[in-house]
Amino acid sequence: MVLLAMMLGWLLSGAVLFAFLRRKENRRERLLWAALIGAGAGMGRAFVACAGCLLFANTSSWLQVPAYCMVMFALPEAVLTPMNYLGPGTSLEDGGWVILARMAGTIMASSLTLAMAAALLAEISRPRAVVKS
Repeated sequence: MVLLAMMLGWLLSGAVLFAFLRRKENRRERLLWAALIGAGAGMGRAFVACAGCLLFANTSSWLQVPAYCMVMFALPEAVLTPMNYLGPGTSLEDGGWVILARMAGTIMASSLTLAMAAALLAEISRPRAVVKS
């Protein structure tokens, strides 16, 4: 159920981004907005996901439930990152910071790529002016 809601949220946000970018007049403004939205969304997702990983790894009480929900922000990209340090009683001194940095970089890059893909689709789908000679 949660995965279905997340997929619906991704589709809805992609459709809103596409509609927003399609209304922009020139290509430069469209690419600038796509870069700003993609980078901002990526940084926000990376911050929440990394904070959730830290909370999940360092707490053992009721705080693990919201931490797990925060980690879900990294779900598509977390598959590419080995998360074997998230056991009880483990610390980040065994190279966990590198794993978190790699996961944050992957999240930011994928968000920026998806926003740029929406800008490309908006550019392709815009009607062209016909020039008569």
